[in-house]
Amino acid sequence: MTISAPASLSPETLVTIESAAAMLAQQAGALLLERFRTRLTVEYKSAGHQDPVTEADREAERFLRQAILARFPEHGVLGEEGSEPPREAAFVWVVDPLDGTTNFINGLPLWAVSIGVLWHGRPVAGAIFTPAGPGAAPAVIRARLGGGAFLDDQPVTVAREPQPTRRRLATLPAHYWQDLKFRSRGPGELGEARTLGSIALELALIGAGALQYGIFWGPKIWDVAAGVTIVREAGGVALLRAGRSQPWVDLHAFDASPVRRGQRATLRGWRGSIVAGASPAARLVAEDIRSRITVPAPVKRGAAAIKDRLPRRSRTDGSPGNGSTG
Repeated sequence: MTISAPASLSPETLVTIESAAAMLAQQAGALLLERFRTRLTVEYKSAGHQDPVTEADREAERFLRQAILARFPEHGVLGEEGSEPPREAAFVWVVDPLDGTTNFINGLPLWAVSIGVLWHGRPVAGAIFTPAGPGAAPAVIRARLGGGAFLDDQPVTVAREPQPTRRRLATLPAHYWQDLKFRSRGPGELGEARTLGSIALELALIGAGALQYGIFWGPKIWDVAAGVTIVREAGGVALLRAGRSQPWVDLHAFDASPVRRGQRATLRGWRGSIVAGASPAARLVAEDIRSRITVPAPVKRGAAAIKDRLPRRSRTDGSPGNGSTG
């Protein structure tokens, strides 16, 4: 079910924005394909060799920022690699120039260019380029508020099954069965699980009907800004939980939040978790999630150390116990 645009936002404006987003996603994708499977300089944005970034990421974001502002000088650009929009901008283009950098570095063609457009925080257009689309070829999956969703020029819709089914694919966080607790569903009742390494690509494939739904625990705004519009315009839902004790609600807008305590609120600091996909299947899954039960790594390490120091014991019947050498 598509959602109508507000009267103050003209359909002509949305058509222009969607067309530009699709074209720029395609062009940035072409630039990245030239760098794909070539030697790259890799840096890491966090400790432990996590959050890799390459010169290809930065070149693609620089291209997108310059191209967007050349066409829409009054708009703002929020990019994963550092672009910040002016506070007064009504339209903000949220750009992930290369979602799935680890896949890209390793030569796996499961990555995406994601361009989402917000109007006063509300997602109104999106375009996602992938080199491995549902037709086994490069594609752009795009949508605008009230205009439906398309794979290149072909309309797409979400999957139609009303219940999560093991016959369909679902995208779930890595190690989801350790990290998430469900009230009533076991692994076989959630669907055949896939984790592709690119949230933007996963959302695009949900919109195209290849994946039934997805759970995205704590994504960044640039991971999802384009995809939520695509999923909703393809007839699905995007549900948001802003905090562990908060209910799941339909995502209507992205609210600004401080990146760190004491800083001013910005879109870069947006926080939340999302379940997106066909309805009612996605709603049923969201309602079944009870809590996240991940044990912090230091606690796990401490528990393991304590266990290693405990004496090994045998069962009273003389057979070896779990920790016994037998």
